[in-house]
Amino acid sequence: MQPDRTPPLPPVMYRQALLASGVTEDEIRWARRNGTWTRLHRGSYIPSETISSLDKEAMHRLRAVAVAGRSPHLVLSHISAASIHRVPLFGVQLDTVHLTRPGAGGGRTGPGRVVHVAELQPHEVLSHNGIRLTNVARTLIDYACSVSFASAVVAADNALCREIVTPHALSEALTRTRHRRGAAAARRALLFADGRSESPGESRLRLDMHRAGLPVPVLQVCVYAVDGTRSSAEWTSVTRNWGC
Repeated sequence: MQPDRTPPLPPVMYRQALLASGVTEDEIRWARRNGTWTRLHRGSYIPSETISSLDKEAMHRLRAVAVAGRSPHLVLSHISAASIHRVPLFGVQLDTVHLTRPGAGGGRTGPGRVVHVAELQPHEVLSHNGIRLTNVARTLIDYACSVSFASAVVAADNALCREIVTPHALSEALTRTRHRRGAAAARRALLFADGRSESPGESRLRLDMHRAGLPVPVLQVCVYAVDGTRSSAEWTSVTRNWGC
């Protein structure tokens, strides 16, 4: 399994915890007005100086943690769970946190968040730093059902490459959700996924070749010198049909 080298997120400050520690409402308002703190979501803040270097995906993770921390009865899912699992979120909107309420009935949309309703098996929910979220297999299914083919492939390639999910686990998760909206599209994307793609760029190149009708690439081909020694370079998208 490839290690996760992304830096940890700064801790989220919650209004209730701040008040319990002796910080006053006036101090919270003043910190927001003068830019010392940035509001992530209702009742949650972060020191502004800690977020200046964060990209959009990291900011979404922060908002996801902030929202989930105030809603312990809900489970982070879809794009937001994918962000916690650190799969690349290619070509998706990151302004809304997605959660799931286990059970039946209708979902709910509010400022900055969407609450889905779905049946979740106990093994499909895990805890990460005190936050409940869907496991990787269920997350990829939910994600692939709601995003483009390309976005789903890039995420699944990454998860398979890092070995945080197995093809068998994805197949089982697909079987359990085969009747839901978007399941057919998710199946196509996840069957196309290949863990030998070691970067989002390689995944996107495979997608471009597929759209162009080019031969299926042979991934991670070893290149040898004329004396039979292995070259230090490896070609990652080479096709037999091109004589390489």
